[in-house]
Amino acid sequence: MSLSRSPSPNADGGWSSPGLTTNYVETSGRASPANGLRGANANSNSVTWDGARKKSSKVNGGYPSFSTQNNGFFSRHMRNISSSLPKFVVTPDDSKYAEKEKLGRGRWMPNRHTKLGRIANFSINTFQKFRLRFLIVFGLIFATILFYTTPLHYYWRRAPLLGGGKKFVIILAANQGGGVMEWKGPREWAIERDSIRNKRRYAARWGYDLEIVDMSTKKRYAHEWRESWEKVDTIRNCLTKYPDAEWFWWLDLNTFIMEPSYSLQSHIFNNLAANTYRDINHYNPLNITHPFTDKYLDEKSLSPVGDGKAKSINLVVPQDCSGFNLGSFFVKRSPWTDRLLDVWWDPVAYEQKHMEWEHKEQDALEFMYASQPWIRPHTAFIEQRKANSFPPDACNSNGNDPLIHYDRKGRDFLVNMAGCEWGRDCWGEMYNYRELSNLLNRNPWELFKEEIVAVLWFKLTGQKSIESGSANDMFRPPIIRSATAVLDRSLFSRTFPIAAARIADHKLISASRGKLDKSKELLRVDRVSAVREDPDPALAAKGGKCLLLKPEVKPGDPTTWSAILKQAVEAKEMSVMPYELTLDYNYWNYLDIMKSVLPEDSQEEIPVGFSIVGHVAHLNIREAYLPYKNLIAEVLMDKNPTIRTVINKVDDVGEKSEFRTFSYELLAGVDDMNVEIREEDCTFRFDYSQVYWNSRLNTEHRRLVALFSPGSVVCDVMAG
Repeated sequence: MSLSRSPSPNADGGWSSPGLTTNYVETSGRASPANGLRGANANSNSVTWDGARKKSSKVNGGYPSFSTQNNGFFSRHMRNISSSLPKFVVTPDDSKYAEKEKLGRGRWMPNRHTKLGRIANFSINTFQKFRLRFLIVFGLIFATILFYTTPLHYYWRRAPLLGGGKKFVIILAANQGGGVMEWKGPREWAIERDSIRNKRRYAARWGYDLEIVDMSTKKRYAHEWRESWEKVDTIRNCLTKYPDAEWFWWLDLNTFIMEPSYSLQSHIFNNLAANTYRDINHYNPLNITHPFTDKYLDEKSLSPVGDGKAKSINLVVPQDCSGFNLGSFFVKRSPWTDRLLDVWWDPVAYEQKHMEWEHKEQDALEFMYASQPWIRPHTAFIEQRKANSFPPDACNSNGNDPLIHYDRKGRDFLVNMAGCEWGRDCWGEMYNYRELSNLLNRNPWELFKEEIVAVLWFKLTGQKSIESGSANDMFRPPIIRSATAVLDRSLFSRTFPIAAARIADHKLISASRGKLDKSKELLRVDRVSAVREDPDPALAAKGGKCLLLKPEVKPGDPTTWSAILKQAVEAKEMSVMPYELTLDYNYWNYLDIMKSVLPEDSQEEIPVGFSIVGHVAHLNIREAYLPYKNLIAEVLMDKNPTIRTVINKVDDVGEKSEFRTFSYELLAGVDDMNVEIREEDCTFRFDYSQVYWNSRLNTEHRRLVALFSPGSVVCDVMAG
């Protein structure tokens, strides 16, 4: 058998097909010519092997000879790969295509004559060219969405080495079960609900722990209850409950976090030394002598700033116009803190001083700071607007103290509505700051809708767009700008067409309400009860009830119903019907009415602060709101039943009278200035127009009286 690299199909060599067997090759099956062809017998017509190979390559078009060596993947599959690639027609005229029967074969090709085809081709080519970059961007977007829509961001921000949220605990004093109050009205419950929701959202955003203290439970089961002295004991319990936490932030119920985008780390604790001050002489409303001068004390106690290191700070307290304010303060876990809390909670000091210290543990801390040298080196103070801003008319009636009062332009972190229960509207202030916080912290999509889309829509149609917001945002009073001169209360009646679920058996009202609450279809609007009598008088006489549903639920459109509601309707436990909810002037609060009647350019600083002396409300209206003073007074008197007279101060106290009285003008009600006030179990009756009286001096009255003893001679050198 021949061992040629190109074996012949014939047994004796050579090729059977004509033209393949030449005179240049023997029929022995050799792949190369015999030596005799290149020997001495070769004549001028002899053809060498090199020449024959060159001529053969020209005949065969330059294709290489058959070979089984060094054939790669692309060499073997070049034709298949090229046939699968997209075809491009160079000429716009398909008639010039050489092989018309093959036109359009292979992959689908969009028609390049149309815009859609050109766009599709451009998109495909661009994606193929930058597909790796597109995949990376898509992966980053998907990872970001996954991070923020799952609990991953919560655990990320709680991790000690990442966000560090586990080091912080927010303690909120709330009377969820009624607390120390015998009765709570709708406004008190609304204040508590808004405050708790605000703290929960903030804690969840940054990975903090939230401890809500139920005072009613604490009062009932605590082994030692001290009225209004619960902060110290609560902090001690939290130190045990959260062993991994480092800082504890106490907040009163009447506080609202205005800037939830500020974390405690970035706002305060990442640079604690720069955000606090150790020397109380920087702002010293209590006139405490600082530092100590006793020679037996150590160097830290004699220094006005302690050791000057941030790590030695264990207590951070803000100061208002009267001294320490514990509506918002920070405590750090440390042996020093354990000692402080033990001394602070000393039962002997409580028994001896709790009747003298009006502000309870706040006055106790001020006493310890003033008298105990070991307290000061570890105590720091924070600017009030950094963590405890006051609303206007708190501390003073001017409402513009740059060190104390909230500044919208400065985007202050937190507002503490301290003392709002003494002559101010707590719910009105809470509602006002809640809405302001929502306005200031709108996301980019909300800003786009409200600042661009809504403005363009109004310019094009003259109508304001209807946003699908929360139920509270939808139930707003009508805009009555023409009512600035005369208050027409009948104009504030408004009817909202919504849906209601009629309960087949009124005994199942609680179970039905629980189902709709679970499906989140129950109407939840401030000061509006979701349980109503059946609009059919016959069914109402039999005790029939219905439950109000959200505006998104349509009576005649089952596609807007949840599975729970559909199942209840199919079981004939309830039926969905139309319902007309009517809200009138008595429903809207003071701020609602003011926003409805005042011009849009006067909405930022609506007057909310005033003093109450007996049945008289004393206003100090700014010049910009003087044209609406009578309207403001009427609404104020309507929304505060105990007020029968509303006056406005027209000059400064003591400017024209040595007895510190002031001139006033009557805005609403009867001109009766004979008031009756009860303070410290004493009743005072006097003419408010002839006697200087300031309800905010109640604290000072108590402090001074506590200093007197029977038989003391008191000389008031500031009596005028």
